Amino acid sequence: MESCNIEMDFRIDKNKKTYGGVEEDDRILLEKMANDGLVSRYGIRNKIVIERLKKELQIINDLGYNSYS
Repeated sequence: MESCNIEMDFRIDKNKKTYGGVEEDDRILLEKMANDGLVSRYGIRNKIVIERLKKELQIINDLGYNSYS
C-alpha cells in the first residue's frame, strides 16, 4: 500500500458536456431509449404513459439536461 499513489489535476473540468459529442444526438438517443423502455414495459397502446413521457422529455429538453443521459 505504501507504494501506491494517485494524482489528480483539479484545475481541469472532467465532466462531459455531452454524452455522444453532439447535444442534438443526445436528445435523439434519450428519446429513443425512453420510448423503447416505455414500449417494453407498458406496451404501445398506453396513451396516458405516452403523454407523460412526452411531457417529461420536453421538461428535460427545456432545462438542457439531454446531454447528461
